[in-house]
This record gives sequence, C-alpha cells and structure tokens, in this order.
Amino acid sequence: MRVSKKVSALITALVVLFSAGMATTCNAIIIGGYWENWNSPINPVGSDTSAPSYYSTDLENFNYVYYSFLTLDQHPNPDNPQSLQWDGNSIYESMTAADVITVMTETDPAWDNPYNWQRVKIAAIIQHCQENNKKFIWAIGGWSDLTKTISDAQVDTFVSKCVQLLQLGGDGIDFDWEHLSSNADILDQQRAVLGKVLYKLRKSLDDNNMSDKLIGYTTRFNAFWSTAPDGVTSFESDGEGIAVNNAIKAYGSTLDQVVDWVNIMMYDVPPTDLGAAETFTLEQYKMVLEYFAKEGNVSKEKIVMGFEPGNQAAGGVWEGAEVDQSVIDYIKANGYGGIMFWAVNEKASTPTTTGQNAQDLAKYANQ
Repeated sequence: MRVSKKVSALITALVVLFSAGMATTCNAIIIGGYWENWNSPINPVGSDTSAPSYYSTDLENFNYVYYSFLTLDQHPNPDNPQSLQWDGNSIYESMTAADVITVMTETDPAWDNPYNWQRVKIAAIIQHCQENNKKFIWAIGGWSDLTKTISDAQVDTFVSKCVQLLQLGGDGIDFDWEHLSSNADILDQQRAVLGKVLYKLRKSLDDNNMSDKLIGYTTRFNAFWSTAPDGVTSFESDGEGIAVNNAIKAYGSTLDQVVDWVNIMMYDVPPTDLGAAETFTLEQYKMVLEYFAKEGNVSKEKIVMGFEPGNQAAGGVWEGAEVDQSVIDYIKANGYGGIMFWAVNEKASTPTTTGQNAQDLAKYANQ
C-alpha cells in the first residue's frame, strides 16, 4: 500500500506528539502534601465527610497524599513528646488512639467498628486517590511521637504490622521519625534501627508479592552532611541520612535501593542557620539538594524538596511564593524527584494561610 507524503507526515507528527505526551507522563514529578487528620478540608465540597468528592478540591493538585499521622505513641503530645519507646502492641491512628488495623477493618454492620467515624474519612481519601491516579501514603511519626521510637528487638513485629496495614489499604508508608538524633545516649541505635526497618520492610513487601507498595523517608535538610558547610549552624542531626544509609549497607543494600523517595524538611529553622540573611533563597535550596544528590546518597529522581508556605516553628520564616516558585522551576528543570508541602489543609493563621498557599503552589507546579 502506498502512503501519500501528507499522510506520512501526519503519522510522523502524531507519533512525535504521542511520544512527547508519554515522556511528560513518565517524568512527572512528585507533588506531595501532608494531610492533617485533625483538620477538615479548607475547601470542602458538600458536607458528607465519607464522600471522596468532599476532599477533591484540597487534593486536586497533589499526586501523593501523606496521611498524618500514625504514631507509636497511643496519645501523642506535640507540646511534650514522651521520652519512651514503643509498647510493641499497635501502630496507632492518632485521632482515635486505636490500633490503625482495628480502625481500618470494615465491619458489617458498620457500627460494630467503634472507630468507623474516622475509618470512613480515611477510606474516602483513599478512594479519591484511587480514582484520580494519586498515591495514598501512611505517614508514621511526626514531632508528637515517641522520642525513642523502637528497639532492635521490635523491628520484625513493627514491620509485620506495616505489611498488614498495607494489605488493608494504601499505597505506601512514609517514615517521619523526627527524634532519631535527639537522644545522645541512643543516637547510633536510633539511626541504625531506622535503616534496619527500611531494609526489612522492603524485603517483607517484596516477599509478600507487594513490590508495588512504596516506602519513603522524611528527614531534615542537614541529613547528608557530616560536617556543616561554612556559614551553616551545626546540629545534632547532622549526617543522619548518612548513618541510616550505612546501616542499610550492612545488609548488602543501600538507602537508594530500598526507598522510593526522600522528603527534605526545608523549614522550621531560622534562615540564618543556613547562611541566609533574612529568608531562604534559591541558593540555600540548591546547596541542600546538591548534598542529597552527592554520589552514594540518593538518586536525584528520588529527592523531594519540602516547603511550609506560612507560619513555621522553631524560628523558621517562609521565604514567600516567588522564591518557592523559583525552586519548583529549578527542581523540574534539573531532574529532581519533586516537592512536598506541610500541610495541605493547615488552617488560616496570621499572617499567612499555609494550606491554601500549599494548594496554590502545587497548582503552579502542575502548570
């Protein structure tokens, strides 16, 4: 069959367009947002909290949703986190103070589950994610959680509970163990135990035909320098990611091989501690990204930069939307994994609206 030059040219153009579209889809960055389980949406659709559409506007521009938080502490206290280790009984859903497995187990009739009031909200967000090609991620930890996390003897029990949870629902687990380096007497053990958890969880998921389930590690901006750069304040948590990586290497693997992303908490710190005059600029973000991406640390496509576009803790100051947009542009242009925000549904506060700012910046990233 003879094909005319015009038809041939049209076919070629369509192939090019299709290929470009596929490349855009395959190379899409992570746009993650933490969902505060103690807050409702900023922009609810209707009034039915069990309807996926109720959350749709707030989640529209995010493709990773981190449900915050599951905790080791049954009664987490943000003002005074307990200096204790896990009881080994349950991973707790922090709104109900109940075992998340119990919370998420559907019963017939529904009222046989005393925590169904919370289950239906979580299930609705999971359903929204499933229907809109988003990932629902369980975030375990947070500032409020136990400062001594778990013992080495508890790792296998903890991992089995994580696997059981993902068998019930969700696409993965993100580890936000913020106190790994806060207890000098157990600092080495705490960093090593997270490496052991990450490795054993990946192996257990693979062994249970759940290789599609994801694992993330959320850490601070200083995780991949053992000595602070010139002009940057030293912290107890310096080099935390290096230590976690070394712990995984003891099993013949690496952090890069067992996790699907590493979130960077680039907030809740005075700008001057990173050498900035008043607020962070693109230069501070580039410095941190380069340390994470150094050979032997984390692949660029797994590095996710975090923002808190509003009021911050511990002397942190938001640098404003214009700087954040320049960082987003830099990340997209240079092959990094993506961005994340604390928090999607953070309520309005003087002088800024953190949740709405996060949603607006996520929309910008999608453009």
